[in-house]
Amino acid sequence: MGRLTEDMRRLCDEIQTLHGSRQALKGQLASGHANRQEEVSEMCAQFSEMQTRVAQQARRARLAFLSNLRHLVAELRQQTQVDLAVVRFAWAGKRR
Repeated sequence: MGRLTEDMRRLCDEIQTLHGSRQALKGQLASGHANRQEEVSEMCAQFSEMQTRVAQQARRARLAFLSNLRHLVAELRQQTQVDLAVVRFAWAGKRR
């Protein structure tokens, strides 16, 4: 055979080999893409669950704070009423 024929046969073999490699790479990329999609979906679900838990904890903390604040304000109002009663009593010139 001539040199040109051998070169053409070698080139054809390289093209077929590279085509097979390219097909394998495309398959790996598609598989990797599917895996990444699944991982991202799982991660988003975890984020959503975590966000829900954090929101619930924050709500409980706010409600506890408000409850404590209500009690504190009630106590302060009561103390103020007692103080005002003492002051009124003193202004009236009465002794205890």
